[in-house]
Amino acid sequence: MSNIEVRKVQMVGYSTFSVSLPKEWVKEVGIKPGDVVSVIRLDDGSLKIQPGISREEKPARRIVNVDRCDAPNLLRRIIVALYVIGADSIIITSKTGLTTKQIEEVKKAVSSLNGFGIVEQTSNYIAVQSFVDPTKFPIDGLLRRLHTITSYMLESSYKAIVKKSEDIVNEVLMAEEEMDKIYWMAVRQLLYASKRMDVAKKIGLENVMNIAGNRLVTKLIEKIGDYAENMAKQAQILVEKMAKGIELNQAHVEELERDTYRTLELYKNSFNSLLNKDTILANNVINQSYDLERELNEKSFLIPQEYLRKKGLLGEDAAQIAFALRTYILSLAQVVNFSGTIAEVALNRSMEIGNPVCTTE
Repeated sequence: MSNIEVRKVQMVGYSTFSVSLPKEWVKEVGIKPGDVVSVIRLDDGSLKIQPGISREEKPARRIVNVDRCDAPNLLRRIIVALYVIGADSIIITSKTGLTTKQIEEVKKAVSSLNGFGIVEQTSNYIAVQSFVDPTKFPIDGLLRRLHTITSYMLESSYKAIVKKSEDIVNEVLMAEEEMDKIYWMAVRQLLYASKRMDVAKKIGLENVMNIAGNRLVTKLIEKIGDYAENMAKQAQILVEKMAKGIELNQAHVEELERDTYRTLELYKNSFNSLLNKDTILANNVINQSYDLERELNEKSFLIPQEYLRKKGLLGEDAAQIAFALRTYILSLAQVVNFSGTIAEVALNRSMEIGNPVCTTE
């Protein structure tokens, strides 16, 4: 018997749809008129038919053996990975008893994940449960939030230099923690949607082809946040040097301002081109990203060199300032590169709909 048979859907009565069962399959499983079959809805949206009454499977619990997690950060990464792939119940166990360090690592991991919480704890056992309703977190909303936080981090890194403020640096570092929470939630949603088409539609993913693109964009935005965090750390070095009475060249500060806001504008346009499926805007971002990235790479070499050659500046101070400026500018260049890639995803996605540039006949 063929594995695929086509059946016509028929209307029975006023509101019931019916499909006939393949005769050979009915004979094989021994179904007779009046028997009961179970119709099971699968994660991908398809239906599975089984003879008799099937019990719904309970979600599997994932058991983590801490005694085998002796490598640095392995336990934390396993918990995050289980969260991302959609695990709802995690049991962390140890035959010899959980150490204080292991317990702290578990708590730190759980606190970094939205909707995860410890529901039970003993000396050798920790139970973690998910309270996330995936339908309550549309993917576009999560991406918007990620973009807003990372844009704030980029702008604040420059403001820390201008205002000579370590407090602003600390605000950026705290924002990075919030960004990570939203990032892991977004990845969890996308992977869950790839298995459940009913959930995919509820969180705004009408086309399954968009899941891969959204996964790439989510990662790029997360990396932009990482570069913004790095920029803030370089800003902190510069603030410390200025607190010692070492001033930056005002022309360089103004140049950092222009380049930071040019990068922010490009990043904003790349994200808007994605949300609006704007072909022209996406193409403009791609073209501009090439030129701006090249320009920033050149500046990352030229500007630091001036401090290395500056008279009256101690060697250690000169090297640290030069390194901080180079790293800051190279981070901007990387954000520009990622913005161009987001725009490429946006341009591809804009071809899915009819627009003045490309129509479908």
